[in-house]
Amino acid sequence: MKRNLIYYSVIIVIIYLSNSGLLQSVLNAVVGIKWSDPIVNFIKINTQGLIIILLLSIYLEYIKKPDDKILHLKSDLLKELPNMIKQTLMAGGFISEGEDQAILTRILKAHYGEDVNVNNLANTVLSSRVFYTDVSVSNKLIGHKENPELYDLEYEIDFKASINEFVIALVCSSHLQDRISSSCTKINDVLVFSSQSSFVDNVNKIKNSEQSFRVVIESTEGLSNHRNCKFNEVNKNEYRNYLHDIHEDEFKNISLLRAKIPSDVKIINYLLSLTFKMHKEDHYCYWVADRPMYLNKIGFDATQLNYKDKTVFIFQPFFMNLSGIIQNPSQSSIFSLDVHNWVVKGQGAFLTWR
Repeated sequence: MKRNLIYYSVIIVIIYLSNSGLLQSVLNAVVGIKWSDPIVNFIKINTQGLIIILLLSIYLEYIKKPDDKILHLKSDLLKELPNMIKQTLMAGGFISEGEDQAILTRILKAHYGEDVNVNNLANTVLSSRVFYTDVSVSNKLIGHKENPELYDLEYEIDFKASINEFVIALVCSSHLQDRISSSCTKINDVLVFSSQSSFVDNVNKIKNSEQSFRVVIESTEGLSNHRNCKFNEVNKNEYRNYLHDIHEDEFKNISLLRAKIPSDVKIINYLLSLTFKMHKEDHYCYWVADRPMYLNKIGFDATQLNYKDKTVFIFQPFFMNLSGIIQNPSQSSIFSLDVHNWVVKGQGAFLTWR
């Protein structure tokens, strides 16, 4: 009880001081006008958050115990915390745009040593690519009806992000895929195909599909529904805007498709659904993150692969500090992993069979 009283008193005092002239006067005398203004601005920006925390704490402590909705609220706040901190510090004048990477580099050098090159580590954590939250990934492998050597991979990713368009690059070279993923931050996804014919077929298939990319929007009644965002080819004279580190001679080996995001609705999340023809004799299927993202769940379903009798499947995730549980129902060809954690570029999972 005593600890709670101190906790509430501190919050109330901070809220009061941040909205009175006393705090400004004290800081002017201690640190000077140059530093007092950004400090006061920083505290005022957080006043609303402190009030919410105060009310929520009182509600949970004296009115009811936390339920699933409250836990989900805390989870959402945790996921958005990195961006909230950054925006607050920028608004308070403590850091400027782009300075966050220099700060992280300084911290990493202090931890690992001045002589250690930490640039790649900093770039991995603070990627210049737009980060995703509430990500769920699904991979369904279905034996091809006409060709027993092939299967259809139904790939789906559900996510939230701050974007105004969604651009995918289709290529025939894994080397080109790596270069685009590493340096072209305006590209949202890169898909690689093993042959020119497969490349052309999939470009046409995605262009002609009405449901490859959808947005989940909130209606006036508070319900959700889907709106299709059709992919269209990006004009070749715009390629330089997206492929700034790729030589123009290689543009002929790349196809860019773009879906515009509607601006007249409230978007809840995005849904990308693609189907590819793959070879069963490859003996593997994988998914790898290409940016920092908060991954909720990833799954592979190979119940309809129709490969051979007594096929053995092996599911192998590769995430740091993995605390999730692999859900494997009675069917040995379905695997689902609840991650509920941040992942970075290069982390993911694969499924093999023999």
